Amino acid sequence: MSKRYHKLSIQQTSVSVLLFLILLISYFTVSPAIAKENDPAIRYLLLNKSNCPAGQTVKSCEKENISVGKYGSPVWLSDSFEGSHCRTICGEFESMVVEVNSTVGGFDTAVRANYTNTLVDDISGPKPVHTSVVVKSISVDGSWWIGPKISVHKTGTIGLEGNYENYVTENASRTPQEYHDFFIKKGTYLGETEHAGSTYKHYTFAHNTWWQFRAVRQNYRESGTVDIKEILDTWRGYGMPNYELRGIRAGNIETSRNVNAVFVISDIEMPEEL
Repeated sequence: MSKRYHKLSIQQTSVSVLLFLILLISYFTVSPAIAKENDPAIRYLLLNKSNCPAGQTVKSCEKENISVGKYGSPVWLSDSFEGSHCRTICGEFESMVVEVNSTVGGFDTAVRANYTNTLVDDISGPKPVHTSVVVKSISVDGSWWIGPKISVHKTGTIGLEGNYENYVTENASRTPQEYHDFFIKKGTYLGETEHAGSTYKHYTFAHNTWWQFRAVRQNYRESGTVDIKEILDTWRGYGMPNYELRGIRAGNIETSRNVNAVFVISDIEMPEEL
């Protein structure tokens, strides 16, 4: 090896190391807000490690309801589900980290508030629900969606006669247009309304043994507030019966098929009463 070539190699290596150090320093010092607030991996570490004092976490990798304070966290798994899932709750749901690694089947969890059964028309508004859900997707060949879930039932009935499981989609792996194309094949497109600074498109269809009303936000967001009362009034206008509201789930996370991801739910706020 010539001395000239050796000298050039050292210079090139030095330049590469210098550039790497400059990028590293700028990432964490020049723009720390961007690094810490917008990068899902950084926010996951902050929420999971820094924001929860030692000894104040509850972790479960089982299909069970966890109740802490005024909220709870249920889990639903489809019969075909294969994989693993864990939830780590900080304090009284200051945050909840959800880890899902599945190959087939469906998974569903959320932070749930239970209420005295109240007819939809008897709910006095507004009823804001606020959450922040950061997604750290490792690999997704299936799909996931996030947003409040609202259960409405008719007392003494089961199945299609009186069971409505309804969703407000605030963020998802599919685009709003992909959802539109999918839902109009399954059921009826009802129209659109304006809520919380965005257009929401509405759909209804029978799914398995129950009915669904779906509202899909057209510009997805990671964090924000949606008035459940406004959405329910919209669905009533589109024909949803005046049945009893049984519960609200904030930051409801549902996955389908092959999903390997981490979700961090925080900033949870739900109505004290209906």
